[in-house]
Formats: sequence, C-alpha cells, structure tokens
Amino acid sequence: MQDSVSARITSPLRKVALKSYSKIGHRTSYEQVLATALRDAGFDLDPSATGTVADFFPMLDDNKTAFCWKAVTNWVRGKPTVGLFFRPAECFLTTSLKYRFKRTLFGGLRRLPGTEIITILPFALDERFSTIATGWIHDAQFWDLDYLAPAPHTSEIAERVRTVARDRRVVVALGGQNQIKGFDFFCNLWIGAPQLHEKFLFVAAGKIAPGLEELSAKVSSSGGLIFDRSISDEELISLYKTADLVWSCYAPNYNQSSGILGRAFQLGKPSLVREGSYLVTFSELLGHPALSLPYGQVELASTRLSLWKPELPDGASISRKVEEMRGRDLKLLAEAFGRRLEGPA
Repeated sequence: MQDSVSARITSPLRKVALKSYSKIGHRTSYEQVLATALRDAGFDLDPSATGTVADFFPMLDDNKTAFCWKAVTNWVRGKPTVGLFFRPAECFLTTSLKYRFKRTLFGGLRRLPGTEIITILPFALDERFSTIATGWIHDAQFWDLDYLAPAPHTSEIAERVRTVARDRRVVVALGGQNQIKGFDFFCNLWIGAPQLHEKFLFVAAGKIAPGLEELSAKVSSSGGLIFDRSISDEELISLYKTADLVWSCYAPNYNQSSGILGRAFQLGKPSLVREGSYLVTFSELLGHPALSLPYGQVELASTRLSLWKPELPDGASISRKVEEMRGRDLKLLAEAFGRRLEGPA
C-alpha cells in the first residue's frame, strides 16, 4: 500500500506543522504512525512552522484554544488548519453548558474557510457529527499495524496466559485499566458470574487506576489474571494473538473510538462492546464480530457471553478492508492539507 500511495505523488514532500500538546498514553506512537503514513502520501510532519503549507493538530481535543486561535489566524493568512477530533460526541451531551458551548464553537469553526475539523468516527455513526466537523477518517489504530515493527510470535506474558487458560477461551482487557474503560464491569462480571470460569479466562494487562485495587485483587483471588504494569508493544500484540475475545465494553460516559477495538479488527479478534455504544454500529459497518453487553448487568451479560459463538473473519478480507481504509484516509488528509492524490484511493 505504501508503494502504491507513493506512486501517485506528483511533487516533492510538503512540510506540515505538527501541533502536539501532550505525550500521555499512546499519543507519541500515534503521531509516529501518522508521520510515516503521511510521508508516504507526500507530506513531512514538522514541529516548526517555517515553510509549512498547513498546521496539523493530531488531537485537537488536547488544546482546543490553540486550535481555534490557529484556525482564525490561518484564515487571515490563507493557510489550512487541520485537526483530528477524538471526542465529537461530547458536543451533544446535555449534562453541562460547556458541551453546548463546545457544539456552538465547532459548529461555527467548521464554516471558517481553510479550517478542516475531522472526526475519527464515521458520520454514519451519528449524523450530527456533520454539524460540527467537515469530514471524517478512521482512527489510525484501525489500519496502523503495517507501520509498526513486527512483533515476536509470543512473549513471557502470553505464555503465562496460555498455560493458565488451558482449553478455555481467553478474554483480554488491554491498556490502562480504569472506570471509563469498563474495568469495574470487567471485574464484576468475572467475580459475579463464576459459571463463566469453566469456559473462560479473564485477563487484564495494563496499569490499574487508583481505587480499583480491591476489585482487581478479587479477580486474581478467584482465578483471573491481572498484570498491573505497563505493557510493551510487543507484549500487547502477543496478547492480542493469544486472545479469543478482546474487551472494549466501556462505560456509558466513554462513547468514542477505541484503538483496542481497532487492533482487534486488524488481527481478526472478536470484541466485547457496550450495548448502545458507537462501537456496536461501527463494528457492524466494519463487518467485525462484536458482542454487545448490557453494561453493569452481570447475569444477562454472562448469559450472552456463554452463548456467543462468533464467526471468525477471513484474513484476506481484513487486509483488503484495512488497505482501502488507509488509502481513503490518507487521501482525505492530503486534500485537507491542500493537495490531492491522483487515482483511486
């Protein structure tokens, strides 16, 4: 795919000013993937503003004030301002006036010439996104694995999981574990439905947030596996490969894209998602097997989980989808920066 994109480039690389305001979580690796992918599409991400054709905010949510200011000043200068919007759904919450203000702000900014507000969720998930954004791409973690260093086939942590699981199906919760990631429900489901233990092994791998240690300890004492530490990229991929099901059943107040589900999609691993969330519809659009669980309802959730026998997706089909998604997204970003790629996405 990278070669095919490069073949469509018709002029030298153009510099785009990278406006990054945080290194928390996966932001650094996310930006590295975008930098590599956009270089293949003809653009060089550069923190400096000298000689750049556009300003790019890889996560405008980190500094909305800076994005707004840059959008206005660049409008005067005739220079594009492009930002990825990670939490567009907040614009439509009614629990605080700040969300109404956010909706009004982005509804106005999207009309400013040269300003591109791009959600990382498709408009098909919520048609209201089109009122506060100019376009959408997929979360890069739905197509990024080709840009990462090849992971080893296994790891010590994955071997430990396989040894404990024996012939049971492995459910993994990956990354930082906290309430918005549904870790309390993950724990309560394992603790409150011991009938699951015969067929499943629940595994959480990632740093446990303060206040959830007691629940975590109960999972461990009842036979589940908890790895309360930072997980390397190599360990992460090895755990995906070991998993049968991947946890993306997040709390009701966390309704946005999920890189965890994105990687599960790329690796053909079925997901567990929250009933009523964007991830349910997103999985359907992707053709990705996902079971929706009623959040907090242990008995009903355990019944659904016990009965679910997902049909595993075909690897070749996934590869085609990933390539199409990546091509489409890079083309849209190239157009947002003020330059078009030739040929089909």
